[in-house]
Amino acid sequence: MQQGSAMTWEAISAIAEVCGVIAVIVTLVYLAIQIKQSTVAMRGTTINAVTDRIFQEQRWAADLADTFAKFHDPDSLTVPEKIRYLNWINSGLRNRQNEYFLYKQGSLDEQVWQASVSMIPLFLSEPIARKWWDESKSLFADDFRKFVDSLVKEVD
Repeated sequence: MQQGSAMTWEAISAIAEVCGVIAVIVTLVYLAIQIKQSTVAMRGTTINAVTDRIFQEQRWAADLADTFAKFHDPDSLTVPEKIRYLNWINSGLRNRQNEYFLYKQGSLDEQVWQASVSMIPLFLSEPIARKWWDESKSLFADDFRKFVDSLVKEVD
């Protein structure tokens, strides 16, 4: 009788091990699904944030319409106009730098990044902006600075 009960405990132990393995597998599958859903949600949030920043830049640009109209005669720009314009350039390039690193880490979709990066040459198309970039680019991350410089060379 004792030998039979030993077999029963071995069987119960084996069943418990199998149940444990199944529980681990189910947990891993659940976690994989959660991570995938989280990644999709994070990318959606990132795209919304990028879009929001671009809309903010466009609203700010609309406020600078009078300044843009004076670019045919840059000497006619007042100091406050130059400061507002260069702050807009700085803000736009800071946003692109943030997006650059989001793209490099895989958090920003290729198409969104390409649309966003196409704005960089526009930001630096005016001589006053190019001069500001040449004087201020050391304030940006090395990787991003090199990236922008390569874009500028392509446009020139």
